[in-house]
Amino acid sequence: MRKLGLLFTIALSSAACGSNAPESTRSAPTPPTERPNILFMVVDNLRWDDFGAAGHPFVETPNIDRLAREGALFANAFTTTPLCSPARASLLTGQYAHTKRIIDNTERGPTSHSMETFPRDLHDAGYETAYVGKWHMGRDDSQKPGFDYWVTMQGQRSLVDPEIIENDEREVIEGHVT
Repeated sequence: MRKLGLLFTIALSSAACGSNAPESTRSAPTPPTERPNILFMVVDNLRWDDFGAAGHPFVETPNIDRLAREGALFANAFTTTPLCSPARASLLTGQYAHTKRIIDNTERGPTSHSMETFPRDLHDAGYETAYVGKWHMGRDDSQKPGFDYWVTMQGQRSLVDPEIIENDEREVIEGHVT
């Protein structure tokens, strides 16, 4: 069985926890009628207080604030490697950068195809999975294992008129992307 990413495990642990009563006195759990939707957002270059739910005095972010209210907001989280590729690899695998040997922003395409990630586990469990955003683990921008839907751009390319890759189809989008 693949190991789930640490953050994913933490996020679901409160929903999966049972009673602290001895096992012999617990009743059988009722199976859920629906599996939860899981949205995992990673934002580059965002200060801890750059949105309303974190206390920004004038920036209005109603949709992010709603996600924070109705979901989970990690108000005290840190990264062990504040660099694009290693941070993404750690979030997806739950492992330190040196464990997966993604320690910098150089070519990591082959490694990114072989990583055991929580999206792969979700996909194998029957979830529909998607990745939308900057992958930035090498120059290989092809769809990665475990994702049903894939939208990205290659590496650290131009944000003006970028080439966007959607499920291996390429299209130049006019204008600026964030």
